[in-house]
Amino acid sequence: MNHQTRVFQLEAKEADDGTFMASLASEYPVNRGGYIEVLEMTPAAADLSRAVDGLPLLSNHDAGVLIGRVHDVRIENKRLRGRLRFFDTQAGRDALAVVKAGHREVSIGYEVLNTKSKGDTVVLTKWRPYESSIVSIPADPSVGINRAQPKGNQTMSTTNFENNTTTEDQDNLTRSQRRALHQQDGAERERVRSLSSLATAYSKWLRPQDLPRAIEDGASAQSFQDLIMQRMESGATDVTTNASLFGQTARRSGFSGFSLGRAILSQVDPAQFLRSAGFEAEVTRELSRDAVLQPQGLMVPMEALFPSAGQRDLTFGSSTQGGSTVQTTVSTDIAAFLRAKSVAPQMGARILEGLTGPVSIPRQTASASGAWLAEQGTAPESELNTGKVDLTPKRIGVFTDVSRQLLITSALSVEQMIIEDLRQSLIAEIDRISLVGTGASNQPRGIANTSGIGSVVGGANGAQFNWQHVVDLEKSVDGVNGLVNMQTCGYAINPSTRAWFKRKPKDASLSHGYIMGDTPLDEQGLGVLNGYRAIVSNKLPSNLTKGTAAGVCSQIIFGDWSQLVLALFGGGVEIIVDPYTRSVDGTVRITANLFMDVGVRQPGSFATMDDGLTV
Repeated sequence: MNHQTRVFQLEAKEADDGTFMASLASEYPVNRGGYIEVLEMTPAAADLSRAVDGLPLLSNHDAGVLIGRVHDVRIENKRLRGRLRFFDTQAGRDALAVVKAGHREVSIGYEVLNTKSKGDTVVLTKWRPYESSIVSIPADPSVGINRAQPKGNQTMSTTNFENNTTTEDQDNLTRSQRRALHQQDGAERERVRSLSSLATAYSKWLRPQDLPRAIEDGASAQSFQDLIMQRMESGATDVTTNASLFGQTARRSGFSGFSLGRAILSQVDPAQFLRSAGFEAEVTRELSRDAVLQPQGLMVPMEALFPSAGQRDLTFGSSTQGGSTVQTTVSTDIAAFLRAKSVAPQMGARILEGLTGPVSIPRQTASASGAWLAEQGTAPESELNTGKVDLTPKRIGVFTDVSRQLLITSALSVEQMIIEDLRQSLIAEIDRISLVGTGASNQPRGIANTSGIGSVVGGANGAQFNWQHVVDLEKSVDGVNGLVNMQTCGYAINPSTRAWFKRKPKDASLSHGYIMGDTPLDEQGLGVLNGYRAIVSNKLPSNLTKGTAAGVCSQIIFGDWSQLVLALFGGGVEIIVDPYTRSVDGTVRITANLFMDVGVRQPGSFATMDDGLTV
């Protein structure tokens, strides 16, 4: 929770019953030290659920010093108002005496529930008061600043978040010191403005306290973007699917018992198999409700095609049992499967799964810069620029043909064959588009075809890969200051390039060994190249053309793979069963559709060489 307080002036008039009317809060803009906070004073904004029977009246926000009660709490004329009654206790009598003597400062403690931002102003569009206090040492009355953080039952301190340098102190500063202080304030305002803009654009991924906390903690715009990405990646807020009770129950049980074979057979021969596929029919109906596009066939859970990495899909019985099959452990995490099987996720690409519609992800496009100045020099204007990457559902379709007779007579044993064929086809296509998707003909745009990535050029007619090319790729990415984490960088190469690197020395004398050594692969199957992780994929082309080098050039990619985003839409895979197209030869065509997109947050975090020769 994000708890805050603010001071207001108590009305002087005492009622006949010994109570005091008080204006507890207003829409007065309060400087929170880097941003301006405004409490929206409307019945819709103020959650008074804790004030139905009044609020506790404390001394200096100390939960251990109860002095009275605040009754009739309400929003009236753009103010939070209430009637203060002091208890007939020693603490209550002492506080009452202070008020009767002329003390007027009252403060409320409230919980931030929701915000919206505009520039450096944060408007609390939903907030909940939970106590009021008579405060003995208010913040600077000229700016009305007062804030405290609760820690159990300890006393809450009143803090002035204005610049701690007083007017008298500033008079004693040199001109350069005053200028430095002004520049520091300007940089802080720019930081807060950037954070506020991000919070406004991505509010559905954030919690109400995220922006105030980031501002207080001195978070940079880049770290705030990373927080947003973590929320999107973990499936927070609007990245949920199938929120019905059935969907939640089914997901907790891992869709145990769902059979893709029965679901397919119910479409091939409805009269015979639909009765036995009642559960599958129920699941597909539920998933269809939240489908990205209205499905033309079955909707099956992701788990039907993508069980958790490392788990077996089927356990085969002995031959005496007729090779019977039983489905075992499944997982609701397609991301885990892709991270173990697919090139980009293995290298660290972010996976956003279960998206229900188009989404934009934040990115920083330029960093603010500093400058060394003369005594009376003027600091150059420098802004931190942000942008976004738009991700929209795009359909990957793969199919497999199966004999109708095989389906009907061996439903269980053929199910694994169908699953394996479909998912390997999907994974192969995910690999291809992540690396080299063109962005045309309904394809996502992969790394190699993203505008703004770095480039290393071999020559007019290509050039044999050498150690300098490998290092230059690293240099190209490393030069993108502040936007790349070199700890998550790595190379992607094709099999021809790997073979070449293993026999190509770094220099003519062989004194430094070969470009790629014979270090064993790690548990993920990744090698080492130039001290970085390296993965091999036959989806990287080896048949490119450069000048007279026709159809023999290979491509290599180096970059920060955490900047690559794979977006998966919907909670299921669409399966279309077509028993008619090839009915003359008794074949059923089974098509799987998956909706996804690919985006690169920071194009400069990747570089390619497209004209390398391996002969």
